[in-house]
Amino acid sequence: MENIKIVGVKNEDEKKRSLIKELNSLTMEIEGLEYTKVNSSKNVKIEFSVSKLMKITGHYNFNNGVVAFCDEKGNVRIGAATTRIIEILEVFGFTQYDFWVPMSNQQDFVDKNAQQKWTMLKVACGRIDPEKVVKYTFSKTGAKPLQLD
Repeated sequence: MENIKIVGVKNEDEKKRSLIKELNSLTMEIEGLEYTKVNSSKNVKIEFSVSKLMKITGHYNFNNGVVAFCDEKGNVRIGAATTRIIEILEVFGFTQYDFWVPMSNQQDFVDKNAQQKWTMLKVACGRIDPEKVVKYTFSKTGAKPLQLD
């Protein structure tokens, strides 16, 4: 953990807590949420079997700019696949393992709050231009952007 620098952190426990907090702020838990695929009306629930969770615990994988990982409690989380997230995961001993990466193939969450959080995480990590988010939101809702004179 000595190779990751965090300003103002004095000891290893504090460093670990800081890294976990950062990781949690850059990712979201997804177990049990539903998503739809592009051009489909069918909702699919994100579920991992116990045997699958046992295989992927302590591992991460990424696809199409999305990283997924399973922590020691069996919680599956996703985030934008940034160098920083991978670096933090590897500091905690996570290794890459081949498994399905949810939300990496143009899916949308059914729950609007989950979709909004996912979109904002991608914007915060620089994976989406905020202006495109505004245009996409207006096109999906049919709302018109304000015209300022």
